[in-house]
Amino acid sequence: MYNLSKFGNELESHITLGDIFAIHRQLGAAGLAWNRAICPDKYGMFRTSDIANMTMDEVFLGDIYGLWTHTLSYWMYCKDEDAISKVTNQYYQQVKSGIIAEITELEKKVTSL
Repeated sequence: MYNLSKFGNELESHITLGDIFAIHRQLGAAGLAWNRAICPDKYGMFRTSDIANMTMDEVFLGDIYGLWTHTLSYWMYCKDEDAISKVTNQYYQQVKSGIIAEITELEKKVTSL
């Protein structure tokens, strides 16, 4: 059994794009990326068939605050600090909401036993 709170705590202390990506992949490897917020989606943010093995070219961030949508690979090398801050927060909030949703769902399942 995996401790989802551990992922939440790691996310709180690691807020670079690369760190968030690593934590997201760890969730996938642990079989904990089934919530819609962080699961694969052919036309969504995570255009992969497997979160555990997704690449930075399969993560699409942006389309916020007037920013164009680009891959995580693009954002990793972007020099615009304001844009980086915005997409980092976007990815952080997306993964955080997925972790919270998964904890909530698991608590419901345990309570119903």
